[in-house]
Amino acid sequence: MIVPLVLTALLSGGVSITIENGVTELSGRVEYTVQVVNREPRPVQADVRIAFPPGLANLRAEGATLSTNYAGWEALLPTGTSTFRLSGRADGGRPSDAVAATACVYLENPTRPEVCASDIDTIGVKGDWSVLGVVALLMALTGGAGAAYLLLRTRRTVTELATPSDREPERV
Repeated sequence: MIVPLVLTALLSGGVSITIENGVTELSGRVEYTVQVVNREPRPVQADVRIAFPPGLANLRAEGATLSTNYAGWEALLPTGTSTFRLSGRADGGRPSDAVAATACVYLENPTRPEVCASDIDTIGVKGDWSVLGVVALLMALTGGAGAAYLLLRTRRTVTELATPSDREPERV
């Protein structure tokens, strides 16, 4: 287990990268967080790029150059972790389509990445499910309460009918 990690660190020139958006299903607003770790004892000049999925619109990425299919940051990476963020609205694709965002670090060669990472998600159903979910929950609770009331009312009526009313009261 340690050998592959050491080999990866040696081959990547002391730089590693991760990408995460915190969801497994893209629907509505999404934010990708890219973290680059520089394990070199000195700062490293790098180009950090994220190729985002098609259909991501209304993009925001502080300090980045945005194109139609990727965002790029030219950065002097200090020793330690540097974080880059890209947000947008997922507006394309069919539900259950798999899409990927891939982040790469380019050091000396601008056409060959030093190291990359991907985040793969599926396209979710469009719409604001938080509001629809609350409405559905309220409808279910109202329906459940109504059903419970009718059941209890029916039981009481059946119990009252089952009690013989023609017997004489007990005398004490």
